[in-house]
Amino acid sequence: GAEIHLAMESGERPRRQRIAPGVPLSDGEPVSDVVAAAERAIAAEPDAAFPLLVERFRTEFHDCPDRVVAWLARLGIARPEAERAMLCDALATSGERWAGPSFSSHSGGTSPTEAWKRAYGCLAIGASQSPGELRGFLTDDNSALRLAAAARLAAHPDRVAAAADAELETQLWQAVTADHPAKSKFRYGRNGTADFPTDYQAEIGADAALALLATEQLPDRHGTLLHAALAAPDHSRRNAVGGEIPRAALLARAIARWGAGASAADLRDAAQDDRPEVAEAARQALAARDGR
Repeated sequence: GAEIHLAMESGERPRRQRIAPGVPLSDGEPVSDVVAAAERAIAAEPDAAFPLLVERFRTEFHDCPDRVVAWLARLGIARPEAERAMLCDALATSGERWAGPSFSSHSGGTSPTEAWKRAYGCLAIGASQSPGELRGFLTDDNSALRLAAAARLAAHPDRVAAAADAELETQLWQAVTADHPAKSKFRYGRNGTADFPTDYQAEIGADAALALLATEQLPDRHGTLLHAALAAPDHSRRNAVGGEIPRAALLARAIARWGAGASAADLRDAAQDDRPEVAEAARQALAARDGR
């Protein structure tokens, strides 16, 4: 137990702005052997690790590395609602005191990082995994919750298709094409709210499109769906808390399924992708279009 806490404290801190919640160990960031070993220990013993991560977050608060916050969210989604609510309160707090049954802290006015806002979204929707449970979050007032729900649906498009839920498919299509709040209210305490930027338009659209991958969609939507799926920013390749997205494999499937209706420009761009399966699928789609 203590080894996990000390190892996470003594290891290198990766560049915060490039660490998203749920980042895998093999994501290419400069991570020391000590930190990597600590993260493997956390994954192997989540129940023992969680209170240690909470303690570190309580102690360091706004100075806590985003990688620790990511693990706190990854493990925290399965915790009881009261614990998740207390963590959400903390993540939404800037320059306020927060307290719970086993932790409390005080900070002086630093805004949440992107990792904090994404962690808030994941913790707010909890361990929900089924399409029926996640559907309502796609239209939440807070884009962080929309992003968390879309990511989990994208991780398992076959579940979306098996649900045979016309309303869910309509909501996902709307999530692909609609505007999402660029600023959202993060709630804390009984009545507290704080407004923070949530510019997740491209990411929500991409994940909503991938969630529809195994469903039957009208041909005139194929180009829009593939364009949205390919438009996600580079950092969204990382795994989402609560549901790992095999993004490259899903994009290759999307190109094979929707490529005939896609623009040549989108396919040419995808053919230059640094993920081999994505580039190969795009080249095959272009060849099929040219009759080769």
